[in-house]
Amino acid sequence: KLRPDESDPLVVRARERSAQVAKLVSAGALPLMRLKKAQEDVQDALDLSMLKQNLYTTDLSPEDADLMVFVAQRMVVRRQRALLEMQELVGAGVISRSEADVSTADFDRAQKELEWAESRAALVQQLAENTRIQKGIASLELQLEVQAQSHPDWAGKVYTHYEGNGIFTPA
Repeated sequence: KLRPDESDPLVVRARERSAQVAKLVSAGALPLMRLKKAQEDVQDALDLSMLKQNLYTTDLSPEDADLMVFVAQRMVVRRQRALLEMQELVGAGVISRSEADVSTADFDRAQKELEWAESRAALVQQLAENTRIQKGIASLELQLEVQAQSHPDWAGKVYTHYEGNGIFTPA
């Protein structure tokens, strides 16, 4: 049920940027590393579109909620890997620390999105459990009602239970 929104502006832009980078890499104007980053950006945009669509929907199933958490975890792993690669490049003096700071912010944002997805999944699981409990109670009430109506001693009679301080009389 969870599907990325291909028409999401972030997805469209990421795909366009990836196509441009691919042309520049094939022309030798950019390193291959940039194409890999652009492709990961497309996957991130697709994952983000799934999270955006489903983070606040009211009809999310427990299975979809678990899938949403998986998608958010996948984003964290990708962004953590990118952060480690950027830190290596900073250590080697290839890029500046400010360029790597973007990867740190992306990683922090991915972790926050994972927290939101996990929180939403826990809520969906709790709501599903409450629904199961309510259905169980309703079924039990129906069974008791059927038993009371079919019981030979109770048929047609009304019984009341009173837990007050006074005396309960027929009057």
